[in-house]
Amino acid sequence: MPLPNLCFHKNSSVFFHEYFFGNIGYDKIVSEESCNLYLKGMGNDALLRRNNRKYSWRDKQYFLKGKSPALLGCGHFVATYRKEIFKGIVKFPERKFINGYEESFLDDKVDMIGLYRLSTVKTYAYHMGNKLDMVGDENPSHYSKVSEEIFHWLKPARSSGIPYSLRKLVFRFLKRIRNL
Repeated sequence: MPLPNLCFHKNSSVFFHEYFFGNIGYDKIVSEESCNLYLKGMGNDALLRRNNRKYSWRDKQYFLKGKSPALLGCGHFVATYRKEIFKGIVKFPERKFINGYEESFLDDKVDMIGLYRLSTVKTYAYHMGNKLDMVGDENPSHYSKVSEEIFHWLKPARSSGIPYSLRKLVFRFLKRIRNL
């Protein structure tokens, strides 16, 4: 599910490793239909507004360039996580269903070990949000089998070799000087 509004959320690793090599593009690659499905499921039009940006995330998105691009940004409500992020965790989270807890248990760890938070350009899932309307009933052909080629950018997990604190610092500096 495309989540372009989360391109900067816990994603310093992808910018640190790919930006300076010209592997990150910025253009309109997510269809209006996919944007509409996302907003309908989230039920929050405020997601359209990104303060201090020339374009909203709906008009232009950051993506990894390639044969089939991968969108920068990923939510945790529909995601695949590598087992590497759970190494060293010996107990189950203390709390469940408390807003924000998933960030420290999942999101932080992905960025800390140098993995990327990416999503597909097309919508293959639907966030039900606080509503129970089923978009799939309105357009059943919309949900087709996901081709394995959309995951071409998945590479074996490797340690970044660069300390997380340095990646975060460079990322903050890059956002400020490049007005990302």
